[in-house]
Amino acid sequence: MNKNETDKTIQNITSLVMTQPFVLWGILIFIILFSTFILYPDRTANYDYKLGDIAERDIKAPRDFFIEDAAATLQNRQQVADSFQSIYDYDPNMSSQLSDRVEQAFAIPRRLFSTDREQKEGQAPAGAESPESSTGAESEKSESLKPTIEMVMVTLEEFENALGITVGERGYSTLYKYNFSNEITDSIKSIISKILKNGVVANKELLLKEEKKGIILRSIGTISTERLVENLRVFYGLDEVRAYVRAASEELVKNSNKTLKALIIDISHQLILPNITMNRSETEKRILEAQSELKPVLYQIKQGEMILREGERVDETKLLKLKALSSQSAAKDMLMTRVGAALMIFFSLLVIYIVLIKNHKTIRRNHNKNILFLALMLIIFLSIIKISAPSGYTNNLNLPLDITSDSLFLLLPLAAGAMTVSLFLGFEISIYFTLILSILGATIFSIRVEVFVFFLLSSITGAFWMQHCRERKIFITTGFKLALFNSAVATALSIYSSEINMATLAKNILLAASSGITSGIITAGLTPVIELIFSYTTDIKFLELSNLDQPMMKRLMIEAPGTYNHSVIVANLAEAAASAIGVSALRTRVGAFYHDIGKLDKPLYFIENQTDGKNRHDKISPSMSALVLIQHVKKGVEFAKEYKLGQDISDAIQQHHGTSLIKYFYNKSVKIHGEDAVKESDFRYPGPKPQSRESAIVMLADVVEAALRTLERPTPARIQGRIQELINAIFLDGQLEECDLTLKDLHQISNSFNKILTGLYHHRIEYNDKLDVKKETKPKETPKEVKQQESAKESNGTTEDTNTKPAEDSKNIKGADTPENRADSKGFRI
Repeated sequence: MNKNETDKTIQNITSLVMTQPFVLWGILIFIILFSTFILYPDRTANYDYKLGDIAERDIKAPRDFFIEDAAATLQNRQQVADSFQSIYDYDPNMSSQLSDRVEQAFAIPRRLFSTDREQKEGQAPAGAESPESSTGAESEKSESLKPTIEMVMVTLEEFENALGITVGERGYSTLYKYNFSNEITDSIKSIISKILKNGVVANKELLLKEEKKGIILRSIGTISTERLVENLRVFYGLDEVRAYVRAASEELVKNSNKTLKALIIDISHQLILPNITMNRSETEKRILEAQSELKPVLYQIKQGEMILREGERVDETKLLKLKALSSQSAAKDMLMTRVGAALMIFFSLLVIYIVLIKNHKTIRRNHNKNILFLALMLIIFLSIIKISAPSGYTNNLNLPLDITSDSLFLLLPLAAGAMTVSLFLGFEISIYFTLILSILGATIFSIRVEVFVFFLLSSITGAFWMQHCRERKIFITTGFKLALFNSAVATALSIYSSEINMATLAKNILLAASSGITSGIITAGLTPVIELIFSYTTDIKFLELSNLDQPMMKRLMIEAPGTYNHSVIVANLAEAAASAIGVSALRTRVGAFYHDIGKLDKPLYFIENQTDGKNRHDKISPSMSALVLIQHVKKGVEFAKEYKLGQDISDAIQQHHGTSLIKYFYNKSVKIHGEDAVKESDFRYPGPKPQSRESAIVMLADVVEAALRTLERPTPARIQGRIQELINAIFLDGQLEECDLTLKDLHQISNSFNKILTGLYHHRIEYNDKLDVKKETKPKETPKEVKQQESAKESNGTTEDTNTKPAEDSKNIKGADTPENRADSKGFRI
């Protein structure tokens, strides 16, 4: 995207924001949400005391509320935890799982015995005797069919892995000796089954601690069952398992070899694991569920009950009551407080906007921009209040001078907001702004009357002193004057609050004085920022622009001296007229200085700048001449933006011709092409019509000054009649219908123009060098001069209508900017 497209996009967005009504609703909603959910405090009191603090005021219970006895509640919870039976999981399937492991492990070496026997039987002769028919030699034959010990030892590792324990080569040799018989596996399985059926627990000592209340034994598996077990001594501990295994083996393995018996006991002992384990997570979960059903232990505080007396020391009990009061109030009132705050802010803004601001003449021009500026100022200064005063009830702020919430509001430079608004939008608008800001600011301090009064009086007074600020030093002088006024108001409020302690009074006066000085400093810092963001122009800026040494005025003086001279005279006329009707003379004067700067684009196309006697309009068509004249307005606006002259001057440039008709070239075109072939709209300025009285005065002064240049014999009566004629023509053309000028204003403007121009075009006494030379008689009017006067009257005072006529005709026009007229023999001062 190139620069032109970017500028066009920005211009479109700016135009949308500054013209669309929905922007106003967006601003309103944003301010309500911002004020309610960010700035607006909880209306509940935050009793910010610590253990050992001294109470600054009496605190009574505003309503009935309950206080939780945390110690009693904790004791009840502990009792539930102590009386709750622990959960133990019982695995009934462990015995069968271990039996399966024993079978799988012993099956590994048994395969060798079967395989070896089958191989040897397959190699026997055809007539050999079968095992069934064997007699006394059967045992010897069986021994001859056994695999060797070396062959069996190969399977030891696999056997131990399957069994899950270590047997060792010696133990494995013993099992080999007895052919890994089924009797051995049956004995091991029987011992395991008998022990596990009784139940084995990992830590019997821990289990026996639950003996008084018993345990919940939960069977795990496909079907879960639970039962209460109170006799916990029946279960075996791991340290008891070996003894019980030995006892069980005595019954099951009576006639076995001692070595084999010891091996069976060792294998059984190693295989047995606890099948009763404590389930801590389930136990804790059930305890928490039981505790959650407990209600806290509460006791009631009745409405009006004294919680804390002024001067008392805060102990644990009182601190508990204060925290309970604060937390319960916040929980109960939060939603309703927010809703109420939003409604209060909404109605305050809506009523003040509709009744006082919406149709105000200052706001009506650039309506959205002005409302956006007011909204921004409101948000900035509400934020200052919130940051400076986080809570209206905070007692211990840890600020210098022992500042408490009772006096903190005196320090806030809220008057800077009203002073800034007064500087840009006038004193009357600043009063409405102050009213809204004071209401919301006092609300943050819990709607204290003294806060509202201080904010309101300080802000209005500061705005009053700032309304006619034309010098930078006014910011400082206003700040010091406001410091004195704030000190007086702070004294009155201290007396009203019965705070006649000299130390407290001196502190309040110091805070209030600091607020006034700070307000002046903040206003001075905000002013250039607001000028830059919103393209506002203050009187200070207007004074700077009124200096004719400004770059644009220097350029106008050098490149278009005739236009410069015309602008200076128009500025004098406009300033006098503005003073007569009570509008800003400074703004009107500066607007008149710059109203024709667009002529710098093509200065020689305007008669006042033509010194060579050649008129460029003679070589172009009337329609093209009209375009050149119209273009000077557009170029003027561009120059105003380039030189950052401000929106007010841009408006004066754009509106000083309104939608008036360029009659001279319109009539010339009609004579050439006929009335039907010429569109009147092509010869009208694009406008808009003057939107303010200042712009309207510039328009009138411009037309009058241009027309009076062509007036022959400008006597006071003829000047007055011509001025009245020109103003009436502009009025009847509808150029003044969008500004606030009244008929009384027009009459006063006419009188002021008449005084200035009568003094400007007065007769002088002619002093002759020789006594005997007779006074020269006045020459008669030539027909050509009469013709030029009639042509000028037809132009209705439009500057370009008279100043763009053929150069040869202008030589004979009184007041035209020609060498002949610069030294007028009649003595008229131009």
